[in-house]
Amino acid sequence: MTQAGGDPHTPAEVRTIPEAILERGAVGRALRVLEMVCQDATPRGLSEIARETGVPKATTYRILTALCAHGMVGRWDDKYVAGERLAELASKRVTRRNQLGVLRATAMPFLLDLYNCLGGFVGLGVHEGRQVRYVERIHGRRLQPLLSRTGETVPVPSTAIGKLLLAFEHDAQATAWPPHEELEDELAVIRHTGIAVERQEYASGMLTVAAPILGPDRRVLAGVVIGDTTGRTALKRAVGELRRTAFALTIALRRLNTDSLPSPADSVATRPRRVAPGPREMGGGDDS
Repeated sequence: MTQAGGDPHTPAEVRTIPEAILERGAVGRALRVLEMVCQDATPRGLSEIARETGVPKATTYRILTALCAHGMVGRWDDKYVAGERLAELASKRVTRRNQLGVLRATAMPFLLDLYNCLGGFVGLGVHEGRQVRYVERIHGRRLQPLLSRTGETVPVPSTAIGKLLLAFEHDAQATAWPPHEELEDELAVIRHTGIAVERQEYASGMLTVAAPILGPDRRVLAGVVIGDTTGRTALKRAVGELRRTAFALTIALRRLNTDSLPSPADSVATRPRRVAPGPREMGGGDDS
């Protein structure tokens, strides 16, 4: 049985599909055809592609026609080669990976200082569709059982860093998520305070807090998050250190070229207003 890439958030009905069925399905056949075309720079004919992939010739022709229509495959006389659209997508992937690398390298000294100060868990994440991708996560063995389930990506609306980035994305509620009055109220509070708090919504026993990082263009580029088990989090001190780290990293990023960093989502506010946090933001009795 396959687990569809090992993602724990993949629906169970997908994770339990036998690999043989996935391989024989339409998507599996299309991927085999595309892989054969892109194996090297050698143009390949229809008969060769069908023979090497084991896909019937008529089916191979239909797949290639569809791939050509989307620019994933191109024609070279009567042969097929990798398409320009595929090259563009690959280039964007490489560019984004490099940009995330610049962001991580710039942030690491600040994240390490924050971890040495507070312990627990420290992370840096960016918004990717309906998920947050962690660029870096730092924690010790004590928190490994709680954090091992989170992986490199986490869902947006049930995590502090996800709600933080969602709050500063333009028209996030209208375009990506169904209306939810309680979530809209929480996002408004986050935009007002510049701080997001999550209490055991995603990782049981964990309290996490996130603050925004601004890029050179003053838009929210990423979020830095801290966390620990609920009984160990001195929230007032932690929030103060988190704000200082986020501000220092924002200043450091201003020295970089915008093109060297990931593109931030369209934001509804370029600079969160800093106000004295009230009981709702600070967690009240959670402070130790």
